[in-house]
Amino acid sequence: MLAAAMLALMAAAAQAQGDAPWCYRDFNAAPFSNCSFPTAQQCFAAARIMGGVCERNHRPLAKVTHKSKARPD
Repeated sequence: MLAAAMLALMAAAAQAQGDAPWCYRDFNAAPFSNCSFPTAQQCFAAARIMGGVCERNHRPLAKVTHKSKARPD
C-alpha cells in the first residue's frame, strides 16, 4: 500500500517538475523511471522505500531563463 502511494506521488512530481538532475529507476515488472529529484539525497530516500536505483540524469536539463522587465523610457 505504501509503495503504491509512493509511486503515485513520484509520478505526480515528475509531471509537475519535469526533468531534474537525479533519476529514480525501477527495473522490476514494469520498467519505471522518474527524473524529478533535484538532489541525490531525495532520490536515494525514494529508492530505499521502493527498492530501485538512482542515477544522474544524462539528458540535457532545461535551462532556467529569467525575463527582465524592461523599463519603458
